[in-house]
Amino acid sequence: MVNQCRVVIPLVVTVLVAFSLTGFAQASKQERKIEKHDPFYAEVIKSLDPLNPMRLRLEMGDRGHGPHYFWMDEMKARGIKQVHFEVGFKWYGDIIRVKVERVLYLRQYFEMLKPIADAETLDSITGSDLELQLKAEAESRAYDEAMMWKSRSDQPKKACGTIFKDLFDDERLPMISTELADIRRSCAEPK
Repeated sequence: MVNQCRVVIPLVVTVLVAFSLTGFAQASKQERKIEKHDPFYAEVIKSLDPLNPMRLRLEMGDRGHGPHYFWMDEMKARGIKQVHFEVGFKWYGDIIRVKVERVLYLRQYFEMLKPIADAETLDSITGSDLELQLKAEAESRAYDEAMMWKSRSDQPKKACGTIFKDLFDDERLPMISTELADIRRSCAEPK
């Protein structure tokens, strides 16, 4: 009787785990099906050129699940869909420095050749809380990426370069970038 219990109990546990995993897989499949028909994603996809990186990623099923930030609401209020940052970085020893070098404000995702250029809009952003928050977020994310690159065993003790960061107006969008970090091994000594 004891030997039969030793066989039956693991068998029952295995069956229960299998049923729960099957239920989980079916629930995930249903969530993806519902998500695929979400009007938000349908509208974003429809508004973008067929080769737009955001459209391609959304059509593949990528979704964002990040936190909602105050600056997302401000971006929407100003008609800004994406902010593209070029963040310069330097590391030497244990020190990493990052600084935003260039910013593009975009009215459509990944339309880098059509940044917002009208002086009135750019003047309203310059020095605003929105600009400060966006730059701080971009620098924070660039710092984390620089730390990740620096921690790799094939990296030099000193390096500099550019990290590209993109911030979007909605947390439901996947965090994607179309450019890899540009890491240079020959950098001037910091002052």
